[in-house]
Amino acid sequence: MIFPANPLQLLSGNSLAFSPKTQYTYPMRIEGISNDGPLQSVKAEAVMRVVSMALSNQEQQGRNLMQMMNSAQVITDPALGNRINILA
Repeated sequence: MIFPANPLQLLSGNSLAFSPKTQYTYPMRIEGISNDGPLQSVKAEAVMRVVSMALSNQEQQGRNLMQMMNSAQVITDPALGNRINILA
């Protein structure tokens, strides 16, 4: 595809108003596009594995927290904690 050096020359009404010396050719490169498909799927799979590992880590931490809370001692003495030493 051929483009003029100044794109406004196309709007002048005469598309041949620019000289051939100011024309540039931009080749279309598709090899990068064709090779990106497998790379994108590998990246997506890696992201999913990282998210899966983070989720399982959070689930394990939640189970550990619930186990710790269930193993806590229940305070049965009603007088415990009624007085606070503010001079200490």
